[in-house]
Amino acid sequence: STDQVIDRVQQEVRDRRRSVESDDEEASMARWSKAILEPFQRMFSSGIKVEKVIEGSFEGEAGKKIDVVFITRNGSIVVEPWDEPGFYVNVTANVIPAVEGKVNDCGAAKALMEELLKCDATDHSLKIHAGHGKALAGASFDVRLPREFLYDMDLKTQNGRVSLGEFGCRMIRVETSNGRIELDNTHGVITELDTSNGRINVSGITE
Repeated sequence: STDQVIDRVQQEVRDRRRSVESDDEEASMARWSKAILEPFQRMFSSGIKVEKVIEGSFEGEAGKKIDVVFITRNGSIVVEPWDEPGFYVNVTANVIPAVEGKVNDCGAAKALMEELLKCDATDHSLKIHAGHGKALAGASFDVRLPREFLYDMDLKTQNGRVSLGEFGCRMIRVETSNGRIELDNTHGVITELDTSNGRINVSGITE
């Protein structure tokens, strides 16, 4: 009868609705479990120390302007001049592959670091960004740049100190938290020095 057909259709609709609600509940539980577990994985999983060296050179005459941008977190940024023609950046990172569900070994850690570390180098700029992936617990930059060029310096980290040596700079912008800022005999215009819970030490600065 028509009533029986209507009853069957209504029952099928109710069954499908319960199935969808059950799937939504399982998906929601999975998301909550992941949100709760990941911070504990980062806290208690042993990180793996990974190092990567980035090298190159800037073409051009002395005094040419170079844009430099270094961005990281949970690590220091130390930038010093040298008399070599090229630049040298040693990145030391603490990587936790287990957070991404991968085997917690050196091979996986190096692969993740390659994914999370972004580097863009040209004759006019050097930009390195340690990505904010959950598997990257922190990264420090130890940098050497040719002293013969004029730089725009933009340095940013969290929970780490920033140190800038004796450079000729057109612009200096430094930002950190829970870390000190050190500028030593640097020539340039300071547009921003911003830190929280840290000292700012400036010596021999000229414009």
